[in-house]
Amino acid sequence: MTIVSQSLGAPAVFRTWIRLASVYLSSGATNAYQIVGVVGDVKHDGLDKEARPTVYFPNAQETQNIATLMIRTAGDPTKLAPVAEQIIHAYDKDQAIANIQPLDMFLSKAVARPRFQSVLLASFAGLALLLAAIGIFGVMSYSVAQRTHEIGIRVALGGAERSGSAR
Repeated sequence: MTIVSQSLGAPAVFRTWIRLASVYLSSGATNAYQIVGVVGDVKHDGLDKEARPTVYFPNAQETQNIATLMIRTAGDPTKLAPVAEQIIHAYDKDQAIANIQPLDMFLSKAVARPRFQSVLLASFAGLALLLAAIGIFGVMSYSVAQRTHEIGIRVALGGAERSGSAR
């Protein structure tokens, strides 16, 4: 029995049995497996990468060296960690457990680089906006400084201050 991801399972849904290549098997043999379910795609390689077709085997059929266990809890996940370790060690006392962390910390690490890039881009955009505003202020004050002498002469000759300002 096996479960396949949508990207692999979509063309194979109409077939009950599928012959999988030895790439998917830890034993290296090619066996026939019955597909018992299709699950959504998972982005194992990062959020910016496309999901790969994946085959999931029961641990009793195909033992893997590396496994990831995720537990959903309504309470504090750090309080559940010792209980989860006890349950895993009751099943296999020699099982090594490492890298216990809440999902929000895991996701925070996964999006850290894109978040930094976004903050950096926003900072440079803000700096560019500030420089543009300073440049526009400089051009406007230079233009007003150039016209101040002309306006003073017009007033001295008896002309209106606003004459010609609407050109």
